[in-house]
Amino acid sequence: MGFSLGEYQDMFLEEADELLQELNQNLLKLEKNPSDDEIINNIFRAAHSLKSSAAFVGLTDLGDLAHKMENLLQGIRDKVMKVTPAIVDVLFQCFDVINDVIREVSSGNPPSKDFSSLIKKIESVGKQGNIQEEKKEAPAPKRIQLSTNIIKDIRDGINNGLSCCEIAITLDPDAAMKSLKVQLVLTNLEKIADILVTIPSIEEVSMPEFDNRVQIILLTSATVEELKKACEVDQVTRIDLRKIELVKKDNKVALKYHEQETLFEEKPEADTRARDVEEDVIPDEEEKDEIIIRSKDDKKTLQLRTVKVSVEKLDQLLNNVGELVIANSGFYKLYEEMRRLNIEKSIINEFKNRMEQMSRIAKDLQSGIMKTRMVPIGQVFSRFNRLVRDLAKEFDKKVVLEIKGEETELDKKVIDVIGEPLMHLIRNAVDHGVESVEERRQQKKPEIATITLN
Repeated sequence: MGFSLGEYQDMFLEEADELLQELNQNLLKLEKNPSDDEIINNIFRAAHSLKSSAAFVGLTDLGDLAHKMENLLQGIRDKVMKVTPAIVDVLFQCFDVINDVIREVSSGNPPSKDFSSLIKKIESVGKQGNIQEEKKEAPAPKRIQLSTNIIKDIRDGINNGLSCCEIAITLDPDAAMKSLKVQLVLTNLEKIADILVTIPSIEEVSMPEFDNRVQIILLTSATVEELKKACEVDQVTRIDLRKIELVKKDNKVALKYHEQETLFEEKPEADTRARDVEEDVIPDEEEKDEIIIRSKDDKKTLQLRTVKVSVEKLDQLLNNVGELVIANSGFYKLYEEMRRLNIEKSIINEFKNRMEQMSRIAKDLQSGIMKTRMVPIGQVFSRFNRLVRDLAKEFDKKVVLEIKGEETELDKKVIDVIGEPLMHLIRNAVDHGVESVEERRQQKKPEIATITLN
């Protein structure tokens, strides 16, 4: 049996592939625009997401490498370091190593890469400046109104030796599949804690008015570090924690919220004290139980804008539609038989209308599924920018890649097949079709050759 990362392997590999494509394109842009903050931030987010995802599925060494990349990029974001060719090269090397690991895992093999020398390179180029860690203002925690039963559970848990705390996670506003990110955090926490309240709910996370912050009240015997690690999921940009204790107030037992502590923040800025200590008085036993009040007053219907579907499922749907078309053709024979038997004309006409309607629906289904399988060919073309860059360095030539018609759509399976042949064609073009800089000068050609993909 091959190597496996468990039930989340497919999800991890799919996300890692997208992040690597994004990372590759942004590194190429960074080389040409080393002072572009947006590009630097995009690379940082990709490295952070890779770090969190790798740690979540157990690829700790890969997560450590991505963490080193993240630290290096943080120094650049904080203007402590400048982007140099050496930094770009080491980031490209990190990309290549991570890509190799992903390929190994997807092939059912355990990672075999040793990251120690690459980590030393990262640390070496990072010595140009110290990464300063400052804290930005923590978002003010929203008060969660708790039901009587929940408060009783908190009291019983604390009396039984468990710790109670409120964890708040903040997601990147641009994060995709936010509900999935939150669900991963909750899955991690459920392994080490008893989750009592989650505000907002998973359904509300996908709503347009979601403010990218989720508060979780739980009982646990885990350490703060273990809780922090459980929340370190890709595109979680901040993790805050407030401990909750029982205190006596006016002859009643109350919940005391301690000062908020920031466990992780993606981009530190300014230091500030968290919100003052707050208290919730526990109601009497006989008081009527109340429903937990959500942070949002108006709950709207969940609307998913996009969903990812495997090509295999689309193929199965297409096969089913094909069978539907074949089955529908049998109705034409039945229609002719009904006419031959001189069945009542109104019945025949109704049957014909229904038959033609089914035929139209089947054709629309077939056309819709075929369109769903189509993806822009630019997804393949864009990968070759890095290839041309590396080949130009290898052969000491100056080459740029010009891409035209990247918006043209092809079937996903065709896209997957043509990538390898195109790569060999481009390699041969750079190696054998492009002269050296000196030869191009002698032939009065531009020093920079252009390879066009159209």
